[in-house]
Amino acid sequence: MSYFNHLEKFKKNVALITSNEILTYEELLICSNQISQNIKKRSLIMLVCRNSLESIIGYVSFVRSNCVVLLFDNKLTEHDFKKIINNFDPDYIFLNKKKFSCKINFKSIYDFRSYELLQNKKKKLKTLYHELALLMPTSGSMGDSKFVKQSYKNITCNIEQINDFLKIKSFDRTITTMPMNYTYGLSIIHTHLFKGASIVMTEE
Repeated sequence: MSYFNHLEKFKKNVALITSNEILTYEELLICSNQISQNIKKRSLIMLVCRNSLESIIGYVSFVRSNCVVLLFDNKLTEHDFKKIINNFDPDYIFLNKKKFSCKINFKSIYDFRSYELLQNKKKKLKTLYHELALLMPTSGSMGDSKFVKQSYKNITCNIEQINDFLKIKSFDRTITTMPMNYTYGLSIIHTHLFKGASIVMTEE
């Protein structure tokens, strides 16, 4: 079961906040469903992350669609972008429209604000291990970045342990001071959305 399948019960709560916009959980889910209508469930999706509404909404959409998500920093170079596509051959890519000029073998199928959803022209879905939820990059400090596999059980257990310790409530509010493709940054997002709390989005 997805760790975001219960968000409907928080629909009147404030979910995401930026310097000029506030989204409730109901609005978050409406946007999330608009994106998920364009993807096949249990796909491999590359998400080029920013601390933005688009990135978070896309992530929620992919998790709720039972997809495996490859998380990458928006600072990824074009060279590394091509390398990752060649190595993983994702079914979809969700990224900032202005990021990367070369999108070989992919076509744009959906625009969502400043982001676009690209589909692999091969349209051949991969067989993915049923417990696999995320592939998260390591720092790459010892060479090429590698990827840590996380299962739904791993993530749910981590969310519950943090919430047991910090006692996060639905009226709490946090801020994205770290990139969401970092384990710590993503755990902040996970734990607060899981409890129906609010997240202030910023790249400052």
